[in-house]
Amino acid sequence: MLDRLLAIVALAVLIGFLSIIVIWVPRIDLGAVILITVIMAVYDMAFHAHRPPSS
Repeated sequence: MLDRLLAIVALAVLIGFLSIIVIWVPRIDLGAVILITVIMAVYDMAFHAHRPPSS
């Protein structure tokens, strides 16, 4: 449970940091790269980060 909470907090910090960059440097190509980065981070957190332990 704590690992999922920490993953959500880390994702929120990442999105917050990257949104500051997009606000201060308003470029379309930079926004596209940051959007792809956020999508990949959300995908990783949702589908790969919380697998049950294998024995």
